[in-house]
Formats: sequence, C-alpha cells, structure tokens
Amino acid sequence: MKKTIAAFVVVAFFFGGGAFAHFGPTFYVPEVPPGVTITIDGDDSDWAWYDPAYVIDRTYIHEYHVGAEDPSVEDWDGFAMVAWTQPPDNMIYIYSRVTDDKYSAIATEPGMYPSDDSMELGLDANHNGGDFREPEDINGKDAYQVGIDAAGTIPLVVNNHPAEQRWVLEEPWFVAWANNPGEGAEDVTLIYEMKFALWDYVGYGGPDDPETQRHINEAGQTIGMYLRWFDTDYTPGSRDHGVMAAPVGALEAWRNADFFQDYVLVAAEVSVEAQSWGLIKALFK
Repeated sequence: MKKTIAAFVVVAFFFGGGAFAHFGPTFYVPEVPPGVTITIDGDDSDWAWYDPAYVIDRTYIHEYHVGAEDPSVEDWDGFAMVAWTQPPDNMIYIYSRVTDDKYSAIATEPGMYPSDDSMELGLDANHNGGDFREPEDINGKDAYQVGIDAAGTIPLVVNNHPAEQRWVLEEPWFVAWANNPGEGAEDVTLIYEMKFALWDYVGYGGPDDPETQRHINEAGQTIGMYLRWFDTDYTPGSRDHGVMAAPVGALEAWRNADFFQDYVLVAAEVSVEAQSWGLIKALFK
C-alpha cells in the first residue's frame, strides 16, 4: 500500500479561516533524517535512507490531457522522491529519474519557458488554491510554476512571476541540477535534483522586503504542489506527452492551484514498517 490517499475529485475545504483545495491523490513527504545532508549534484547516494513506499512512480503518473494515452514505459518512464527539512535549513528536496527513448530539447533563452524534455513544478506553500494567473495572466501571488530544463549549459529555472519576483529562483533559495545527454541522444537517463525554499508571499524587493513571507516547514503541514514532466521525441518545441503525478484532467493546474495535489510533511521520527506498506517495484534495474 502506497503512502497516498486517492480522491479523484476537486474538493474545497476550510480550515483556520483559509480556503484550500486539492485534486487527486495525497502524497506523504518524509523529513530528511538528522545527520543526513543532501547535496544537489545528481548523485542519489544521499537518498539511500528514503523509504521506497514514499516514492512517486508510474502508479500515480499519468497523461493529464483528457482522452490522451499514457506513454509506454519504453517511451518514457520516471519516478520522484520528495523530502523536507525544518529550520534552519527549511527546504523542500526533490530527486527525479527519467528514462526516455529519445532526448529532444532546444536551449531555452533566459526567461522563456521550457517546451521540450523538461520537468515542471507548481508550488502553493500556504495552500490557498485558486487562480494564480489573474489579473492579466500575471502571477504575482503565492502560487507559481517553475520549469527545469537541461538543454542549456546549466539547468534553466524559470517561472511566470514578474521579473521583480524571480529572485526566489536564485541561489541559495532555489538550487537545481540536471544532466544534458545531448540533442537526439537515444535511450537516455535524465536526472533532476533540486532544493528550494517555499514562500507564503513573494515581495518585489527580495527576501528582505517587509512583504516577503518565507514559509516555515512543520510536520503535519499540507502544501499544494504538482510534479509534471514533458516528453518531446520528434519535433523540438512541441510536446508529445505531458505527464503529471495526478489523475487525468489536471490540465488546469497550469493556472489554478485548486488542481494541485496535497503533499503532507511527515516527521522523521514517524516510522512505518516496511512489511506494512510493501516495497515498490524495482525501478530502472
């Protein structure tokens, strides 16, 4: 039994005066244990502690367009591990490994959004939900998207915030690593690894702006987030597949955080017997 709860409808809740919603499964995110340091370098050896029952694999990753078929595992396969730390580090960590029959990507200009083989996140730390592209299709709110593209010389991290708010994607607030197999390479393994701070409000003046509110991670919290991957095999600049750790129909997550998934932060001291949950299938032997 995986550490998720499936609920394939949009449900709105009210708690503590704030409205929030989620779409699809609820994922549980383990805390990085004391004494473990994760280095963002694409090496998964510092994830050896991770309980396989928390891994997000193809059981939960689907084509998000209604009526479209999931890619075959020979075409695209992948999984992700998500973890968190409390202050003073206060970060979210993600490691994702993808196998792809063909790597296709164009080096994306700074500020342009990846449209080829890449990974994307949606983040809504305070779980407010709602349309984050209004007014005028500009994201100035607490929810936003981030794209990680390995096509350039370094991973490109972009989002749809106004330029004055994109400091959230700079180190040390967002650190990303991805490999670049080279345009047209076949039967490749793509690695995406990252750590980032969460924000309840992103001020125009940077982290010291009085309006900026950094989110404080705590066990038991639920944050809104989605994980999405794009696959391009034939025409650079177009996508053959878009898959999410979400049920079919989650397309609106590109603009509405009500279609994000719930990620519940679990304390390091909470242990679950491996035999109670079982182990996931062997990945990428």
